[in-house]
Amino acid sequence: MEHLLKTLMEALGPSGSEVPVRTIIMKEIKPYVDELSVDKFGNLIAHKKGTGKGEKVVFVAHMDEIALMVKSVEDNGQMRISTVGGISPVTLVGQLVAVLDRNGKQACEGVVSFPELHEDLEINMLPKLEDLYVDSGLDRRALKRHGVEVGSYIIPSHHFRFLDSQKIFCGKAIDNRSGCYIVIELIKKLKHIKHDLDLYFLFSVQEEIGMYGAQVSLYTINPDWGVAVDTTSSQDSECISPPPDAITVGKGPVLVLKDAEIITNKCLDDHLIKLSKKHKIPLQIKVEEVGTTDATRIMLYKKGLPSTVVGICLRNIHSSVGIASIDDVNNTVQLLFALIKNPPKIGV
Repeated sequence: MEHLLKTLMEALGPSGSEVPVRTIIMKEIKPYVDELSVDKFGNLIAHKKGTGKGEKVVFVAHMDEIALMVKSVEDNGQMRISTVGGISPVTLVGQLVAVLDRNGKQACEGVVSFPELHEDLEINMLPKLEDLYVDSGLDRRALKRHGVEVGSYIIPSHHFRFLDSQKIFCGKAIDNRSGCYIVIELIKKLKHIKHDLDLYFLFSVQEEIGMYGAQVSLYTINPDWGVAVDTTSSQDSECISPPPDAITVGKGPVLVLKDAEIITNKCLDDHLIKLSKKHKIPLQIKVEEVGTTDATRIMLYKKGLPSTVVGICLRNIHSSVGIASIDDVNNTVQLLFALIKNPPKIGV
């Protein structure tokens, strides 16, 4: 199981270039679904038919990861950068990165730097994005021979690994390859299960830059309600005595009731809380002021649909390397499996 999560996390799939991730997912789920298609936008849509007695439901997990893009290349080879998705410049400093060619293959590696760090000068203030560059050791001409040019993607080079505990892991792209992994395992778990719901599993593109993939693919699926399977930030930085309700890595899946753009459906939320108690699955409840997910696109589809957000929390979200719990991942699979076996009667 962890091998698949490792494979997903280490795949190179920034927003707008998700093909490597999609290829892995297609291979994994093809034997377990009735229909599999890729739309013109690049979204992967899997369909598992129900008995015909239930509603049409979509589970969405986005395939893309935050990244950088080459904005310009100096004669000495320093690559100026633009962010692809929300990533704080301070988290990039000193990081090893992979620079991709136009075909999405690694062309070379580099290190993110800025002049004060480069020359061992006194650092008086945190660098801004425009101060940063990637140093590959190659000049402009050599980079061009390697296929690196304006528009090339740059991705952090952190690999999947467990920390001292075999339950806590770290790596790049936990947001949202963990969500992809959860949905894949959910599909596999349903192989011999009879269910009334007509199930669609959407692996969407370009979530990190505007949730565009989910927005367009919903017109193909036309669901009755949906769940976004995504990540959220943890609140457990106070190691000595975090608040009792702090969202904590290792304490279960997270149900988000509100974020910057959505108040999730109360009927769905209440039902998930009841299911977690019935099946003794730990569940954390979160209200936050920042960020949003593909659940917002579900909610705003046509005349509006019920939607909610379930997933894992992680430390260092939207940075080059995150930290999360494998138990939280597996418990999210169990919770969504219980939801499919015992779906709610959706109300407003």
